[in-house]
Amino acid sequence: GEGVELPGGMEVLGLVPQDAEVEELDRKGLTIFHLRRDSPALLGVEGLLRRMGYLPGGGGRE
Repeated sequence: GEGVELPGGMEVLGLVPQDAEVEELDRKGLTIFHLRRDSPALLGVEGLLRRMGYLPGGGGRE
């Protein structure tokens, strides 16, 4: 994929898996709140938030 420039001091903690359902929602103009709970992309974002400390079970901001 293409590189993404991040603001100074930020780290990439992981990647969000591609999910055909996410792509379809994007085409329809819907949000990720319409995703099934077991969506690979939603689980990937949840894992990132957990590692960043925004959800229980990670590090950082608990």
